[in-house]
Amino acid sequence: MKTENLWTIKSNFQPHGGLKELSKFEKKGSFYSANVLLSDIKGLSSLEELCQEFHQEGNFIGIKPYGFQPQAFFFDMDGTCIKEESLVEIAECAGAKNKVEKITEQAMAGKIDFSTSLRQRVKYLKGLDEKKLFEVSSKLKLEKGMDVFAKKCVSQNVPLYLISGGFYPLIDVVGKKVQCKSYVANRFEINSGYLTGELDGNIVDKEFKCQWMKDVCNKKGYDLSSVVAVGDGANDKAMLDAAGLAVGFKSKNVLSKSIQVYNGVGDHNLLNDFLTQDNLFN
Repeated sequence: MKTENLWTIKSNFQPHGGLKELSKFEKKGSFYSANVLLSDIKGLSSLEELCQEFHQEGNFIGIKPYGFQPQAFFFDMDGTCIKEESLVEIAECAGAKNKVEKITEQAMAGKIDFSTSLRQRVKYLKGLDEKKLFEVSSKLKLEKGMDVFAKKCVSQNVPLYLISGGFYPLIDVVGKKVQCKSYVANRFEINSGYLTGELDGNIVDKEFKCQWMKDVCNKKGYDLSSVVAVGDGANDKAMLDAAGLAVGFKSKNVLSKSIQVYNGVGDHNLLNDFLTQDNLFN
């Protein structure tokens, strides 16, 4: 985070609305850290509002509950775990990249219902050879720091899951790269080796994502308040709202009030550093 912004936060911190005291404002590795004492629950809202002012590219800012210990991570895939919006990459093979990209941007910003937008985009892929899906899969690249972060999770026995509004078989490839425990995504309807322009099965919309995360927590015995969700667009809002710690990765404004951590730098290594502070994730 830019130093001038850090000092703006410090200078603007006033004991009011539940904010009682800010202390130990100091540099720790990649971060400036501070202890914040809240007199009541209103203080958390006041602190979140102050931090939201700095949700901008180039900043990493977050609020971490004291003693928070992550039991599991739930990641969105497109634009969060991987650099690409995979459906846009597939659409390029069908000569419809610009049209699909425009709809994708509107859906991520929350301007179009996700399910409606997904059906619209998939129609542009009618007649595409399913072999193209595997070609696109082989070209997908992980976001900066994702490989290291995933290995850290494995070494600490903290499971990582993928919940994607994208598609199989692309998530199969990405899931193996990050050694995730389980994953879920949408499926294309395919007939005789070609995409029909329709979907097969349930749509992984925001409600589905949230429920899938809750189901995994119930099955595995994770406390929902102790899991971390990471996403970037409107389709991630419900799972971010439900998780114990919500991380926005270069996220859209529609998520500004749903997240406690904003990663505008675009490097997952910083999330590792953030959680490592105070020996929370060693």
